[in-house]
Amino acid sequence: MLHAALATVEALDGGVTEDPGSVVWGTATAMIAPPSVTWGSFGGSEPTEASVIVHLVVPFDEYATGRLYDLVEPMVAAIEGNSLFTVSSASPGLLQTGGNTQLPTYAITVDVGL
Repeated sequence: MLHAALATVEALDGGVTEDPGSVVWGTATAMIAPPSVTWGSFGGSEPTEASVIVHLVVPFDEYATGRLYDLVEPMVAAIEGNSLFTVSSASPGLLQTGGNTQLPTYAITVDVGL
């Protein structure tokens, strides 16, 4: 469902992926990382919460900061358009995509109740 929500953001010309190796240089891409999962302390064997980092990745050029600012709000709106998800933070940084390639990113933390 998270993939489908992000696919509605038209400005993501690189699309949505779960494979960091498939992030295409020169495009704006959403890369969904594996979730962190939490189990409640005294109740059963099922997970109770999950957090997913969605990396908003843009080309590394003089427009990178502006692209991140322009795209983070539409991405957050698309994610929070589904009542299963809540965005708790977005932190700027660099994403290592393979070899020595680092691309500008907003790491968006998405919380999911299970």
